Amino acid sequence: MWCKIPDRWACPSCAVREKPDFVPVWEGPRAK
Repeated sequence: MWCKIPDRWACPSCAVREKPDFVPVWEGPRAK
C-alpha cells in the first residue's frame, strides 16, 4: 500500500514509524 503523507504530518519519518502503511512520497512505494 502506498499513500501520500498528509501535510499535517510535519515529520514524515515519525509518521512512517507510527503508520507503517504510509511512506514519504520521495522514498517510493515501500521500496525497503
